[in-house]
Amino acid sequence: MDGIVGAVALVTGGNTGIGAAISTRLAAQGARVAIGHFEEADEAAALSERLSRDGAGCLAIACDVTDAASVGSAIEGIDRDLGPVTILVNNAGVLIRNEFLDIDEDDWDRVLQVSLYGSYRCAHAIVPGMLREGRWAIVNVASELVDLGATMHAHYIAAKSGAIGLTRALARELGPRNIRVNAVARPHGHADDRRRTHHAGVPPDDPARQDRPSAGHRRSGRLPLR
Repeated sequence: MDGIVGAVALVTGGNTGIGAAISTRLAAQGARVAIGHFEEADEAAALSERLSRDGAGCLAIACDVTDAASVGSAIEGIDRDLGPVTILVNNAGVLIRNEFLDIDEDDWDRVLQVSLYGSYRCAHAIVPGMLREGRWAIVNVASELVDLGATMHAHYIAAKSGAIGLTRALARELGPRNIRVNAVARPHGHADDRRRTHHAGVPPDDPARQDRPSAGHRRSGRLPLR
């Protein structure tokens, strides 16, 4: 993580769980961090305030990755208050556990809109500025389930598989123009999974929230994309 002092990072879903850890780590390394959030504005503001007290320049900003206008508005706000985004972490995601035959089109679309199309929208809006700067990086948060497979996660795995394909394509296209594009496979069974299920509108006592670690659980790792 050398060379990011003064960089401006947008972390989508950056206010909770793994996203909050990413935001904290980037701030500790000297980046100015925009903590993108969909809900829980108070939680995002509290994290931003804490990181700012530690000396980082941080901003909590609403960013609904399913809405291109919201993404555009967030980027404008970040550019105004922190500067142009030079690091994008596509972390926002939603998890709805259901057997394949019980997944309706609304659930399928909801998961892909957040976990795949959201990454496209953010990258599509931010890359032009990165190209003007002539360098910097995009990180897409994928999942180890793409390799492991799992029951009750067909839509989630499809979305994360698409995110890896998007990462590979952008790495080829943007790498020669000094924009690094990589993916990190998040571990399944993390406590953050339960929060992502809740954000999808599944009640706390719904069996779909009773998540279990997958067989062959392993630590997350960087995918060798290029």
